Amino acid sequence: MKTTIYYFTGTGNSLQIAEETGRMLGNTEIVAINKLSGTDHVSLSERIGFVFPLYYFGLPGIVERFIQNLDLDNSTYIFSLITCEFGNGKAIRQLDNIMSGKNRNMDSAFYIPMPNNYHSPPFMLPPMPRKQGEIINRAIKKLYKSIQIIQRGEQKKSHESWLFNTILLSERNHNLWKKKLPLIDKRYSFTEACTSCGICTKVCPVDNICFSENRPEWNGNCEMCMACLNLCPEKAIQYMGNNIKRGYLNPNIKLKALMN
Repeated sequence: MKTTIYYFTGTGNSLQIAEETGRMLGNTEIVAINKLSGTDHVSLSERIGFVFPLYYFGLPGIVERFIQNLDLDNSTYIFSLITCEFGNGKAIRQLDNIMSGKNRNMDSAFYIPMPNNYHSPPFMLPPMPRKQGEIINRAIKKLYKSIQIIQRGEQKKSHESWLFNTILLSERNHNLWKKKLPLIDKRYSFTEACTSCGICTKVCPVDNICFSENRPEWNGNCEMCMACLNLCPEKAIQYMGNNIKRGYLNPNIKLKALMN
């Protein structure tokens, strides 16, 4: 069976999961969502997968928009693999709602815990390299079990707490977060350590960063992936006025693979 996996990633976690999934399934095409974003797309594969990180306990905006505009008429099985730091959120429920609007089902969906890359609040740090490896090894074991379910064509999903999602993570709260996204990149700044290397512009998956007078500028189209913050080689990018102590790049992904 031909499979197409559509993925979105900032610092490589979801790309690794997409690549591992493709290797396990075989006969798989792996496509970056940000390369197709803004266009209607028709998938011709029988089996479709979405791999992406959990943002504010839900779908990244770019992923939500892409799936809403994706033609799934040719697919017979649809699955999702959602990378997150721990626990889960409401992304599967959001996916189910989108699929319902297309008269389709999300056949299987699983949360895959991976190393954290988030720096909000500023005291949050990615794990140390040894811990990263331990987390990723556990993730691959969980992924293998999920892939077996997908290969058998079964319908199964990770559990999402109704109470947790309804009271603490309501759709209203997630929508408020999405509305703030255009202004969130105003929280980014840079220090004199910036060497104008341009890596931040190349790793931004939505081309939200440009250079003006050899210095980065953010243009109000942020997805909050924090690739620029994590991958700056000089740690010259700040978030809310704070320097980061440790960036994160998935240890199994090359920086070049994340560049546009």
